[in-house]
Amino acid sequence: MCRYIADGRSYQKCGHFVRLHVVAMLDCGSRACERSIQHPSTCKSTNCTSNLGPEIQRPVVTYDEYCWHCQSTAYPFLERSQRFSFSNILFLIASFG
Repeated sequence: MCRYIADGRSYQKCGHFVRLHVVAMLDCGSRACERSIQHPSTCKSTNCTSNLGPEIQRPVVTYDEYCWHCQSTAYPFLERSQRFSFSNILFLIASFG
């Protein structure tokens, strides 16, 4: 199976990866994979694989905190000091500033 290679952010406390963009697709080289360059264009078989394999995740930056989704889900249960970390504030400034 061919696989996407994606850059993104890694969050250590929850283990989530947030994709920023897909950099490339890794070709598996299989003639039975519809996404591979080796797959014949004239193939009429219904047994060929059309799904991608698991994404290869390359962290561009790693945060020692929870991702935004986990923070918003757990927001009522977090202490005030955990709700807005310094790196989250910097991210907001960079995104909207």
